[in-house]
Amino acid sequence: MCRPRPADAPKITRRQFLTELKRQLPRALKTLQQGNIAPVDLAQASIGPGMAIYSQYAAVLENDGSPLRVRTALQLINQILDEYLTEQEGEFDSDTRWALTWFEQHQFNPGPYGDAETLSKAKNTSIQGMVDTGILEAKGGKVRLLRREEREWRQ
Repeated sequence: MCRPRPADAPKITRRQFLTELKRQLPRALKTLQQGNIAPVDLAQASIGPGMAIYSQYAAVLENDGSPLRVRTALQLINQILDEYLTEQEGEFDSDTRWALTWFEQHQFNPGPYGDAETLSKAKNTSIQGMVDTGILEAKGGKVRLLRREEREWRQ
């Protein structure tokens, strides 16, 4: 719900904003995950709690005193989200993180290409790259993970 910011809201620095994100966002992400937010939607859903932190201040200031842009705030929110998920998933590469998230939603069943593409951007990978490595099939607007016996093993 939108609430007016208090007239006397403080200004903070980029560093303080990052500290607040690191302190508050993981708790909000856990709540979202417990609320059955689909993994493919988590990146989008994390914007709300992140922007709530950003907008509670009169201004978030860069090192040079200029206002931190909303675009930059969104990048920082995604950075904290990625750190949170990486911590949960260990040291997996981006393709593996994508595959784990996709498997939670679809197992080996086909899913919408648009959802796969959105998730690939959030995991810093590409659908075509995973097709090329042989873990994925993408055709007819659908994407699915390949079973072990379907994979062509590459050397």
